[in-house]
Amino acid sequence: MSLGRGQGSIEYLLILGVVIVLVLIIIGVIVGFQSSVTSVSKQQSDTYWAGADIGILPNHLVNSSGAYITIKNNRPFRVRITDIKFIDDTGSKGTIPSSFTLSPGASVDIAVGGVSCIQGSDYSYTVQIKYSEPSSGRIFTFTGETPLIGKCQ
Repeated sequence: MSLGRGQGSIEYLLILGVVIVLVLIIIGVIVGFQSSVTSVSKQQSDTYWAGADIGILPNHLVNSSGAYITIKNNRPFRVRITDIKFIDDTGSKGTIPSSFTLSPGASVDIAVGGVSCIQGSDYSYTVQIKYSEPSSGRIFTFTGETPLIGKCQ
């Protein structure tokens, strides 16, 4: 009789052990998946931004004196860029010298002032671009779903 109780206890402990191991595996998979989703490579960032409504081409450069980017209009209509903000954990920054208009497919090199980083460090900015459609007067705010990332020069 005591052999039956001992065997039942062992079976219970084995089942409990298997359940604990399965829970730990599931938690590990979920945590690993979340960290891989939030981590974006420079190549993924460059690909996203090259094809965004208002694109930023991969030759972007940020250093201690500003951000130097090539903006491309990927919209099927002319756009007037009025504001570009670089947003990170310290806040929103960025000023463009003046607004400018781009035809569909056109691009222009611009310097965005007020943005800086420490040489050799990595940067990651959420970029927000305000623009309008001159023919209709409609105003848009485009906020990238993927950060603009790179190494500070």
